[in-house]
Amino acid sequence: MHAEKLVQQDFLKSSFAKFLFPENIRLDVDASSKAEVFALIAATFEREHQLNSAQICQGLLAREKLESTALGCGVALPHAQIAGLGAPMMGFIRTRSPIAFDAPDGQPVSAILVLLVPAKGSQEYLQLLAEIADALCDERFRDDLNAASDQYAAWELFVRWRPTYVH
Repeated sequence: MHAEKLVQQDFLKSSFAKFLFPENIRLDVDASSKAEVFALIAATFEREHQLNSAQICQGLLAREKLESTALGCGVALPHAQIAGLGAPMMGFIRTRSPIAFDAPDGQPVSAILVLLVPAKGSQEYLQLLAEIADALCDERFRDDLNAASDQYAAWELFVRWRPTYVH
């Protein structure tokens, strides 16, 4: 598999890429709300990693009620602490049509990167959020991500990302 080959080659550049797997990436999804996106990614985590989808949805919705996790520029970074999770885990959804996400710039969102972390959060959690936000706010990275043809192409972009992103 292409993803395994990249990992074997020690190709990982971004520190957060080790928490994102190609099977957790869904592109051109038909969703019309935050809740629908959260249900889709939670179902992916349940199917691929035997996590509790209801717990994930509840965690993401509870965090979203505190304040929108939209960053602007059409991207969002929903995140939640999940009891029983051993290590951070990420998933990515690109929706076919942008959805309302209460973004600071008022723009709808079509690129959603979900971060799940163990319930006992640490400094690593905050560092992950900061690095992921940097990636998602990089215009060239977003353009490349929007053009990704499949989950492996999108995953490779996340793997290759670093603060001086070069595609």
